[in-house]
Amino acid sequence: MKKQIIFTLFLSIVCSQALAAQGPDAAREAHRQEMTAIKKAQREGRKAQATEAKNAAPGFWAREAERSGFSSMRPTSTWAENLNPVPFFKSQDEQYKVRKAASKGK
Repeated sequence: MKKQIIFTLFLSIVCSQALAAQGPDAAREAHRQEMTAIKKAQREGRKAQATEAKNAAPGFWAREAERSGFSSMRPTSTWAENLNPVPFFKSQDEQYKVRKAASKGK
């Protein structure tokens, strides 16, 4: 029983590898080329729709922002820019260099 199961598994693995080793036939290749052309046309159509949508009237959220007065606000407000500590460290470094230069002069 054990030998029969092992033989069956071995045979199924060998058969699956043999089938996988066969290349695509002409019908599959023709179908693949046809599908590639269809997908390319669909992609171009989506690109055209995207450019048309950009030129169209503003969407719901743009109209809502205009109505509520938030349209003039920038996406990144100043409080988000103030979270960046780099300008603070640069100004502290400049102040340190000024003090250091003044102390060398004494």
